[in-house]
Amino acid sequence: MAYSNLADRIRLTEGPAAALTIFQAGLDLCQQRGIVDIGTFCQSDLLQCLFDLGDWDQLVGTADEVITWSGAQGGSYAIVLAQSRKARVLAWRGEVAPANTLIGKALPRAREIADPQILGCVFPVAALIEQRQGNPIAAVRLVRELEQGINDSPPTYRASPLPELVRVCMAAGELVLARRLLDGLEVRAAGLHHCLTTARALL
Repeated sequence: MAYSNLADRIRLTEGPAAALTIFQAGLDLCQQRGIVDIGTFCQSDLLQCLFDLGDWDQLVGTADEVITWSGAQGGSYAIVLAQSRKARVLAWRGEVAPANTLIGKALPRAREIADPQILGCVFPVAALIEQRQGNPIAAVRLVRELEQGINDSPPTYRASPLPELVRVCMAAGELVLARRLLDGLEVRAAGLHHCLTTARALL
Protein backbone atom coordinates (compact mmCIF):
# COMPACT_ATOMS: atom_id res chain seq x y z
CA MET A 1 0.00 0.00 0.00
CA ALA A 2 2.91 2.34 0.70
CA TYR A 3 4.26 1.76 -2.81
CA SER A 4 0.81 2.49 -4.25
CA ASN A 5 0.33 5.67 -2.23
CA LEU A 6 3.81 6.90 -3.12
CA ALA A 7 3.27 6.15 -6.81
CA ASP A 8 0.02 8.09 -6.77
CA ARG A 9 1.83 11.17 -5.41
CA ILE A 10 4.72 10.77 -7.85
CA ARG A 11 2.28 10.60 -10.76
CA LEU A 12 1.10 14.10 -9.89
CA THR A 13 4.56 15.56 -9.30
CA GLU A 14 6.95 13.72 -11.63
CA GLY A 15 4.60 12.13 -14.15
CA PRO A 16 3.10 8.75 -15.04
CA ALA A 17 6.32 7.07 -16.23
CA ALA A 18 8.07 7.63 -12.89
CA ALA A 19 4.96 6.52 -11.02
CA LEU A 20 4.62 3.35 -13.08
CA THR A 21 8.10 2.24 -12.01
CA ILE A 22 7.06 2.52 -8.35
CA PHE A 23 3.76 0.75 -8.95
CA GLN A 24 5.70 -2.09 -10.59
CA ALA A 25 7.99 -2.37 -7.56
CA GLY A 26 4.91 -2.69 -5.35
CA LEU A 27 3.44 -5.32 -7.67
CA ASP A 28 6.69 -7.28 -7.65
CA LEU A 29 6.64 -7.34 -3.84
CA CYS A 30 3.02 -8.50 -3.81
CA GLN A 31 3.81 -11.31 -6.26
CA GLN A 32 6.84 -12.42 -4.24
CA ARG A 33 4.81 -12.55 -1.01
CA GLY A 34 1.52 -13.79 -2.45
CA ILE A 35 -0.39 -10.63 -1.48
CA VAL A 36 -3.01 -10.96 -4.21
CA ASP A 37 -5.68 -8.55 -2.94
CA ILE A 38 -3.39 -5.54 -2.53
CA GLY A 39 -1.59 -6.46 -5.74
CA THR A 40 -4.91 -6.32 -7.58
CA PHE A 41 -5.71 -2.95 -6.02
CA CYS A 42 -2.28 -1.72 -7.14
CA GLN A 43 -3.06 -2.87 -10.67
CA SER A 44 -6.32 -0.91 -10.68
CA ASP A 45 -4.53 2.17 -9.40
CA LEU A 46 -1.80 2.14 -12.06
CA LEU A 47 -4.38 2.19 -14.86
CA GLN A 48 -4.39 5.99 -14.71
CA CYS A 49 -0.65 5.97 -15.53
CA LEU A 50 -1.27 3.75 -18.54
CA PHE A 51 -4.02 6.09 -19.72
CA ASP A 52 -1.77 9.14 -19.43
CA LEU A 53 1.07 7.34 -21.23
CA GLY A 54 -1.24 6.33 -24.08
CA ASP A 55 -0.73 2.62 -23.44
CA TRP A 56 -4.42 1.94 -23.79
CA ASP A 57 -4.13 -1.67 -24.99
CA GLN A 58 -2.18 -2.54 -21.83
CA LEU A 59 -4.74 -0.64 -19.76
CA VAL A 60 -7.61 -2.69 -21.19
CA GLY A 61 -5.76 -5.97 -20.63
CA THR A 62 -4.84 -5.10 -17.04
CA ALA A 63 -8.36 -3.83 -16.31
CA ASP A 64 -9.79 -7.14 -17.53
CA GLU A 65 -7.48 -9.03 -15.15
CA VAL A 66 -8.65 -6.88 -12.23
CA ILE A 67 -12.32 -7.20 -13.18
CA THR A 68 -12.05 -10.99 -13.45
CA TRP A 69 -10.25 -11.52 -10.14
CA SER A 70 -12.08 -8.86 -8.15
CA GLY A 71 -15.44 -9.96 -9.52
CA ALA A 72 -14.75 -13.51 -8.37
CA GLN A 73 -14.07 -12.17 -4.87
CA GLY A 74 -17.36 -10.30 -4.69
CA GLY A 75 -16.21 -6.89 -5.90
CA SER A 76 -14.26 -4.06 -4.29
CA TYR A 77 -12.82 -0.62 -4.95
CA ALA A 78 -10.54 -2.27 -7.49
CA ILE A 79 -13.29 -3.54 -9.77
CA VAL A 80 -15.06 -0.17 -9.82
CA LEU A 81 -11.81 1.62 -10.74
CA ALA A 82 -11.02 -0.95 -13.42
CA GLN A 83 -14.50 -0.82 -14.94
CA SER A 84 -14.54 2.97 -15.11
CA ARG A 85 -11.00 3.29 -16.48
CA LYS A 86 -11.60 0.70 -19.17
CA ALA A 87 -14.91 2.39 -20.03
CA ARG A 88 -13.06 5.69 -20.41
CA VAL A 89 -10.74 4.18 -23.03
CA LEU A 90 -13.64 2.57 -24.87
CA ALA A 91 -15.56 5.86 -24.90
CA TRP A 92 -12.60 7.80 -26.32
CA ARG A 93 -12.16 5.07 -28.95
CA GLY A 94 -15.78 5.47 -30.01
CA GLU A 95 -16.88 2.11 -28.56
CA VAL A 96 -19.74 3.74 -26.68
CA ALA A 97 -22.08 0.75 -26.24
CA PRO A 98 -19.59 -1.48 -24.37
CA ALA A 99 -18.37 1.56 -22.45
CA ASN A 100 -21.94 2.24 -21.33
CA THR A 101 -22.37 -1.37 -20.20
CA LEU A 102 -19.25 -1.16 -18.04
CA ILE A 103 -20.06 2.20 -16.50
CA GLY A 104 -23.58 0.98 -15.83
CA LYS A 105 -22.04 -1.57 -13.47
CA ALA A 106 -19.59 0.86 -11.86
CA LEU A 107 -21.89 3.84 -11.25
CA PRO A 108 -24.31 2.29 -8.71
CA ARG A 109 -21.40 0.82 -6.77
CA ALA A 110 -19.61 4.18 -6.78
CA ARG A 111 -22.69 5.79 -5.28
CA GLU A 112 -22.74 3.14 -2.54
CA ILE A 113 -19.04 3.59 -1.74
CA ALA A 114 -19.35 7.42 -1.81
CA ASP A 115 -15.58 7.86 -1.54
CA PRO A 116 -14.34 11.01 -3.37
CA GLN A 117 -11.53 8.95 -4.92
CA ILE A 118 -14.08 6.62 -6.52
CA LEU A 119 -16.64 9.29 -7.38
CA GLY A 120 -13.98 11.39 -9.13
CA CYS A 121 -13.03 8.43 -11.32
CA VAL A 122 -16.46 7.08 -12.19
CA PHE A 123 -18.73 10.11 -12.61
CA PRO A 124 -16.65 11.97 -15.24
CA VAL A 125 -16.58 8.82 -17.36
CA ALA A 126 -20.32 8.31 -16.93
CA ALA A 127 -20.93 11.94 -17.97
CA LEU A 128 -18.63 11.57 -20.98
CA ILE A 129 -20.51 8.45 -22.11
CA GLU A 130 -23.90 10.14 -21.75
CA GLN A 131 -22.58 13.02 -23.85
CA ARG A 132 -21.28 10.62 -26.51
CA GLN A 133 -24.72 8.99 -26.60
CA GLY A 134 -26.34 12.34 -27.31
CA ASN A 135 -27.75 12.85 -23.82
CA PRO A 136 -26.38 16.25 -22.69
CA ILE A 137 -29.01 16.73 -19.98
CA ALA A 138 -28.15 13.38 -18.37
CA ALA A 139 -24.44 14.18 -18.71
CA VAL A 140 -24.82 17.51 -16.90
CA ARG A 141 -26.97 15.88 -14.22
CA LEU A 142 -24.05 13.55 -13.45
CA VAL A 143 -21.64 16.49 -13.28
CA ARG A 144 -23.94 18.23 -10.78
CA GLU A 145 -24.23 15.06 -8.70
CA LEU A 146 -20.45 14.73 -8.62
CA GLU A 147 -20.07 18.39 -7.68
CA GLN A 148 -22.25 17.80 -4.63
CA GLY A 149 -20.43 14.59 -3.77
CA ILE A 150 -16.89 15.99 -3.78
CA ASN A 151 -17.43 19.71 -3.14
CA ASP A 152 -15.86 19.55 0.34
CA SER A 153 -13.13 17.12 -0.68
CA PRO A 154 -9.39 17.83 -0.98
CA PRO A 155 -8.30 19.66 -4.17
CA THR A 156 -6.74 16.47 -5.57
CA TYR A 157 -10.13 14.83 -6.05
CA ARG A 158 -11.74 17.99 -7.42
CA ALA A 159 -8.97 18.98 -9.85
CA SER A 160 -8.14 15.65 -11.49
CA PRO A 161 -11.44 15.20 -13.39
CA LEU A 162 -11.78 18.87 -14.38
CA PRO A 163 -10.82 18.59 -18.08
CA GLU A 164 -13.51 16.02 -18.84
CA LEU A 165 -16.11 17.67 -16.62
CA VAL A 166 -15.58 21.08 -18.20
CA ARG A 167 -15.73 19.59 -21.71
CA VAL A 168 -19.09 18.03 -20.88
CA CYS A 169 -20.37 21.34 -19.47
CA MET A 170 -19.12 23.33 -22.46
CA ALA A 171 -20.77 20.95 -24.92
CA ALA A 172 -24.08 21.44 -23.10
CA GLY A 173 -23.68 25.22 -22.81
CA GLU A 174 -23.45 25.01 -19.00
CA LEU A 175 -20.82 27.73 -18.53
CA VAL A 176 -21.95 28.74 -15.05
CA LEU A 177 -21.58 25.16 -13.80
CA ALA A 178 -18.19 24.82 -15.50
CA ARG A 179 -16.90 27.97 -13.82
CA ARG A 180 -18.26 26.89 -10.45
CA LEU A 181 -16.24 23.67 -10.63
CA LEU A 182 -13.10 25.83 -10.62
CA ASP A 183 -14.17 28.26 -7.89
CA GLY A 184 -11.68 28.57 -5.06
CA LEU A 185 -9.60 25.67 -6.33
CA GLU A 186 -5.87 25.98 -5.64
CA VAL A 187 -3.39 23.20 -6.37
CA ARG A 188 0.38 22.79 -6.21
CA ALA A 189 1.26 19.45 -7.79
CA ALA A 190 2.21 19.81 -11.44
CA GLY A 191 -0.26 17.19 -12.64
CA LEU A 192 -3.16 18.91 -10.91
CA HIS A 193 -1.98 22.30 -12.14
CA HIS A 194 -2.16 20.95 -15.70
CA CYS A 195 -5.75 19.81 -15.12
CA LEU A 196 -6.72 23.21 -13.77
CA THR A 197 -4.94 25.05 -16.59
CA THR A 198 -6.66 22.88 -19.19
CA ALA A 199 -10.06 23.61 -17.65
CA ARG A 200 -9.35 27.36 -17.63
CA ALA A 201 -8.18 27.23 -21.24
CA LEU A 202 -11.39 25.45 -22.27
CA LEU A 203 -13.46 28.16 -20.58
